[in-house]
Formats: sequence, structure tokens, C-alpha cells
Amino acid sequence: AAAAQDLTIALGIPITSIDPHFANNSPNKAVARHFFEALVAFDEKLAVVPGLATSWKRTADTVWEIQLRPGVKFSDGSTLDASDVVVSFARAPAVPNSPASLALFTRSIKEVSAIDPMRVRIVTKYPDPLLPTMLPEILIVPSELKDATTADYNGGKAVVGTGPFVFESYT
Repeated sequence: AAAAQDLTIALGIPITSIDPHFANNSPNKAVARHFFEALVAFDEKLAVVPGLATSWKRTADTVWEIQLRPGVKFSDGSTLDASDVVVSFARAPAVPNSPASLALFTRSIKEVSAIDPMRVRIVTKYPDPLLPTMLPEILIVPSELKDATTADYNGGKAVVGTGPFVFESYT
């Protein structure tokens, strides 16, 4: 519906990067959410609601299973699958030179793996009933961009997301 229209964003505080995993700060997150989405989100009452995932359930004390929403496309036309989630959760806490790592949101996670193309398994180090409230903080990027650098995002080369807008430039 927003085709052929421009969106200009101005913030009172400058962003430090377009990289959705670079820094846990409000300005970066506010901009990144225009281009990228998470598995789940918060609604207006801060309840956890579906995002890129249609469901999530604990199958054992330390195991969660997440079902992905079918038919989701990235802005480059590629289809979202479980490998994208695995790469995103591996990348988010490990971005080099991050001034405010997203590791806070993944600290209970031991392993993230693909069960099949549309299902993900998250194994935690200990029972973590609050894991779903951490999931909105990890934005999903295509697995093909697993080696993309923060410079690749800032230059626009790696800004490929499932969000409502397509990145054009960062000034």
C-alpha cells in the first residue's frame, strides 16, 4: 500500500548503525524495526503476540519449539525459513565492536537449531519461562547474510528484512 511513497525518519538522538544487531539502544531499534521483524512482538498491553512465528511452546523444561509463519518474504524476494532464525540468533550477541551487545537477550540460550524449514528448536541452559519476552529483541536477517558486517548494513548492502519498508539510503 505504501508503494512509490517516501518515508523520512528524524530522531532526536542519532542512530549508531542500521545493523539490527549492532547495539541495544532505542534509536537503532526504532529504525531497524522498519526493515526487520522478530519472531514475536509485544502488543499495546505488552502481551507477547505472533510476529514471524505463528506459535511457540515449551516442549520440555529447557526446550522451546517455534513454528514460523509460512509465505514470508524478505525484501530481496527470498523466503524466510528456519536457517534465517538460526543465523540471526547466532549473530545477534556476537557482532564485533558492539557498544551494547544483544547478548542480554540470549543469555539463557544454549542452542538454536532448525527442526525443519518452518520449525525452530531453542534449547536453554536452564528452564526459562520468560524466553518469549526476550524474542522480540532479536530481529531476523537472511542466512545468506550471515557474514555481513556492520559496514555492509550501514552501506545498505545487507539491509534485507521482512519489515514493511525497503531500505534506500542512510545519511
